Amino acid sequence: EVFSVANGRSMDPRTAVLHASELLRWHLHYQTPAAPRAEPAPLPPPKPGPEPPAARRAELQLGLLPLALYAPGGMQLGLGAQLELSKSWRFFGLRALGASSLVPNRMSIPEGQLEARATWVGLSGAFSWEPGEHGTSLETGLGGALFTSALRGSVSNASAGNTGKDDRVLTFAPLVELRAEQRITRGFTLLLASQCLLPLEALRLHALERQVGRYGRQVLTLGLGLQLTLL
Repeated sequence: EVFSVANGRSMDPRTAVLHASELLRWHLHYQTPAAPRAEPAPLPPPKPGPEPPAARRAELQLGLLPLALYAPGGMQLGLGAQLELSKSWRFFGLRALGASSLVPNRMSIPEGQLEARATWVGLSGAFSWEPGEHGTSLETGLGGALFTSALRGSVSNASAGNTGKDDRVLTFAPLVELRAEQRITRGFTLLLASQCLLPLEALRLHALERQVGRYGRQVLTLGLGLQLTLL
């Protein structure tokens, strides 16, 4: 399309093309360039979270274990309890313990009945091993205890002149421990423990001048209880 000039004359087509090209060039030259599309900035690498605190064994624990007591020699199973205070480091621990019979070991014979109770106080050292990160640990320990056993005899027929007598032995007993612990919470640990005590002296069980058994040559215990973390 050719536009007319102000004086009424028609514009030469070549001049019109020149005007149009100059106008287009000016428009393209001074047109504000479109902003380049911004690429999304790469996400920063995730910051490493705080490492969970390494599980460590409690330094000071108080434990209470109900016990089953068995002494080879003819007597039945007895029941007792053990109270212990232990201090542990990474792989080694020390334990002070005290235990006593609550239900005595018994033996029934034609002449009557024999009852035996045991009490001991001792100290042991233990080496521990944690096979995984689930709060489970295994222990083996060695130690010694001051061991006392008390025997009481009762007769079924006192009219025959039979009498029951009591006896007591105080001796030293080496001990061996095997334990498994499972941490339940930060403050409580489930404990399964077994002991073998080997007193140096044992009671001999007699009825009418004949020996019917022994008590205290070996004492085996099995306990299941809880430990409370103090520190």
